[in-house]
Amino acid sequence: MILRNIIFALSVTLLPAALHASNDTIIIRNDDSTKRIERDLDSLLNNLFIRMSLDGADLSSPGESIAEFSDSVYIDRLGRINSIIKLPYNNIIRNHIHVYTERKVEQFRVMLGLQDYYFPMIEDIFDSYGLP
Repeated sequence: MILRNIIFALSVTLLPAALHASNDTIIIRNDDSTKRIERDLDSLLNNLFIRMSLDGADLSSPGESIAEFSDSVYIDRLGRINSIIKLPYNNIIRNHIHVYTERKVEQFRVMLGLQDYYFPMIEDIFDSYGLP
């Protein structure tokens, strides 16, 4: 009689737990929601990396001026770069150089400050396509 009561008590206690355990599984589907979560986590990591890079970094130097070079200096320096891609110098290239050395200096400094984060990714993409 005691044995029967113990078996009954155990079955009443353990049976619902066993039934509940079979439904205690989280199914992760490979759909847009998981891709969205990955993208959001990537964005958070990126924002954290940028904040850590910029914290305490004084990007501006008082009295600092960017040197102005003649076209012949740019042509000479572009000619010295060891590249399998032809690096011409023209008005378009000159305008881009001036954008990043005069008008968007702060953004260019931030980009250079984040090179350790972004450049390995860019190099991996180039490598996957067999680009130099």
